[in-house]
Amino acid sequence: MDNEALKFILNRKIFEKSGQAFLFLSAVPGEGKTFTCLTTAQMCLENFSTKKRIAVVDFNIQHPEITNKMDNPELGWALNGSDQSDKFDVADWCFKYPSHEHPNLFFIPVGRVPSDEVDSSTMSEVFPKAMEELKEQFDLILVDGPSILASLATLTNTNLFDGVFIVVEAEKTRQQVVSTAINHLKEADPTILGTIMNKRRHHIPDCIYKKIF
Repeated sequence: MDNEALKFILNRKIFEKSGQAFLFLSAVPGEGKTFTCLTTAQMCLENFSTKKRIAVVDFNIQHPEITNKMDNPELGWALNGSDQSDKFDVADWCFKYPSHEHPNLFFIPVGRVPSDEVDSSTMSEVFPKAMEELKEQFDLILVDGPSILASLATLTNTNLFDGVFIVVEAEKTRQQVVSTAINHLKEADPTILGTIMNKRRHHIPDCIYKKIF
């Protein structure tokens, strides 16, 4: 998806809706969900002149890509449910990792917790507590969630969000796989805002494509 198309979606689905928390999911791993979430945060800051305090949260427990890129730091939202939670203040993990380029953008990793505590069911119980804290501290929360078919347990938390985006890699993921994932997602009754087609190819000239869409 090009930036102009994504900008249109953000304006219609996030800024006009005046929501606070949004979840990015995919049917299966490798569809560009994390990239889309990070790009959304950047575009919110650069294209909408917002002064809102924004959090990008890693909720992909099984494959925490953002957390791994941050070298798996100790402090993160999962501390809310660990034995160490009393040792840390909310500000310790909410504002520990600011963006170097944007002072009002913060990254929230999963956090380093004992391996026996890291499973989808346990963390799905911990995450609502973390979201309560995040909603008090941030104006806009963008959450990089799991792949739907790889982690069904985490879908119980979709009611915490004002809207859910499903990221699909164009011309790669089979329609049947996406449909199955969406059916599972609908069982949790979330507000699905739409599907974002990642790596979409324009098979007609750009000048004509832009006139049509």
